[in-house]
Amino acid sequence: LRARPFPMQLDGGDWDATPLTFASFNNSRFTGGKMMMAPHADPTDGRLDVVRAHGMSRLRLLATFPRIFGGSHVEQAGIRSEQAREVRFAGDTPVDVMVDGEVARLRLHRIAVQRGALEVLA
Repeated sequence: LRARPFPMQLDGGDWDATPLTFASFNNSRFTGGKMMMAPHADPTDGRLDVVRAHGMSRLRLLATFPRIFGGSHVEQAGIRSEQAREVRFAGDTPVDVMVDGEVARLRLHRIAVQRGALEVLA
C-alpha cells in the first residue's frame, strides 16, 4: 500500500505524477458487485470516471473503505474523482492491474472509451 508515482494525462492536459495509493478507471458506477467506486459514472456518456487516492495510510484507507459502498468516499480529502475521454500513461514499467476481478501485469499506454461502440440487447 505504498503510494507510488503513477504518471497520467487526462484528455491531453498536464501530466500528473502525484504518488497514488490506488487509481480506478470506470465506465459504470459499481465495481466488484456492490462497491460504488464511481458514483457519477454514466456508461452512455463516452467518458471514464477516474478515481485516485493520493497517498493514504493503511489506517486511513481502512476508515475510508466502507464509504465506497455508498459512493461517499469521493468526498474525502485525498480522493480525486474526474472524468476523461482518454487517459495516457507514462513509463514502460509493467504494473499490476485488476480488470474485472482478474489481476494482470501490463505495460499501460492508453485507455479510452468509444461512445456507443457496444450495443446491448436485453
